[in-house]
Amino acid sequence: MIVNFYKETQEHTFRTKIVKLHRLAVASIIAMGWLVGETNAFSIPIINPGFEDVSGQTVFNEFTFGEPEGWDFYDPNNIIPDAGTFTGTLEPNGTDFFNTTAPEGNRVGILFNSGREGEGEYGYAQTLAAVLQANTEYSLTVEVGNIASGTAQNGTFFNLNEFPGYRVELLAGGVVIAQDNNSLTIPEAEFATLIMPILVGATHAQLGQNLGIRLVNLNVIPDGFTQGTSPDLEVDFDDVVLSATAIPEPTSIVLLTSGLAAMAHRLRAHRWRSPRQNRSWAWRRDACSRGRLVFVLAVLLSLALHAPASVAWAATFTITQYIQDNGGAELFEDEFDDG
Repeated sequence: MIVNFYKETQEHTFRTKIVKLHRLAVASIIAMGWLVGETNAFSIPIINPGFEDVSGQTVFNEFTFGEPEGWDFYDPNNIIPDAGTFTGTLEPNGTDFFNTTAPEGNRVGILFNSGREGEGEYGYAQTLAAVLQANTEYSLTVEVGNIASGTAQNGTFFNLNEFPGYRVELLAGGVVIAQDNNSLTIPEAEFATLIMPILVGATHAQLGQNLGIRLVNLNVIPDGFTQGTSPDLEVDFDDVVLSATAIPEPTSIVLLTSGLAAMAHRLRAHRWRSPRQNRSWAWRRDACSRGRLVFVLAVLLSLALHAPASVAWAATFTITQYIQDNGGAELFEDEFDDG
């Protein structure tokens, strides 16, 4: 009786440890997946993304005029330069022109037009050092502003009651690969956040080409107006951010799934393999097997998400093949003497 009590106590302690280890392993996988989502995404450098650098521009009260640092003019219709067309920045004070200050920093980029309304689009463009990568999800976010009528610090009143429309583009090698063409409805005197996701698979015509961003004032005359009667047309931009997240190749995911299916099959087949072993010892062996299964899952998940695709593919294939050839016994089973 004392011996049985001792064995039961040992078994209870063993079970408790196994359960704790199993829970810890599962929690580790969840935490690892969360960390992968955080660390795998990275921001792609953009020069002067918030239009805070006014180097080379002319400062005039709350405005600066000129070509913003890091950005080039996009001007297919020769709108710039013109006496009534202003490019540069504005420092919103939260009262005039906008209900808030700049979404990021102190300044926003402006594309203002008075006199060349309806003559074609124009804007800013920047070519980045980063190139288009395969198996990557990109996300381009931009703050787009619908400026309201207001009086500048020098006393000049600007009628900005209408919105001329905008377009934001992501390019690779000078070719547009994604765009948002005026999809946001932006209240007067407010900014709205544009979020533009772009998924690039294993193949794309522009792979390896430099990425680029284009911010455009569509310069469309509002309904009911003509060029002579139109209010001034302006679009404002701020806080341009481009991020990228590497995604595993589908082949890695398929092999990972097939490997896990093979492991689960072998565990099920061996769970009650030996009739002479009682349920306690069989449960113990199965608990160890589950713990090892979770560990291997963690390894394969880490490889699939962190390692280069070729490495993840090779490792997953090798483990899967080993399990299928050897039944998984050496990897997932312990031999216990039931006395």
